Amino acid sequence: MIIVRPGIEVIDLGALIVLASAICFATSNVMVKALTRTDRAFVIVFHMQIVQLPLGLVPALFDWINPGWAELPWILLVGATAIGAHYGMARAFGLVDASVILPVDFLRLPVIALIGGVVYGEGLDGFVLAGAAVMFAGNYFSVRREARR
Repeated sequence: MIIVRPGIEVIDLGALIVLASAICFATSNVMVKALTRTDRAFVIVFHMQIVQLPLGLVPALFDWINPGWAELPWILLVGATAIGAHYGMARAFGLVDASVILPVDFLRLPVIALIGGVVYGEGLDGFVLAGAAVMFAGNYFSVRREARR
């Protein structure tokens, strides 16, 4: 909420989609963690792909452009790394508590901010830095609390 700044900035559709995706991502993590009690990571990822295929395909069909042969290696690379990331997260959830995994997963945010700055010329303002500080503090507190246990 600090980064989006409702009431100060106009919240557009893109910001709402990002907030909704964060909720969906958190829900997915909770579901994967619960499933690791009964299923192997491979089975979880397989079922995840079965569910995600129609969820992604249906909206894509409205704006579909046939990829060329030059894009095929990139599509395969993105697919392989995405499945690998899902498998790695499911395996990690099966081995340790989520309070250990998710703070490490948040390291993606500074990397994404760096890429956004270098590749797209996006700047970081005080609200983004304050939001990042709150997220870092929450993760730090969580990891320290878990370490004491």
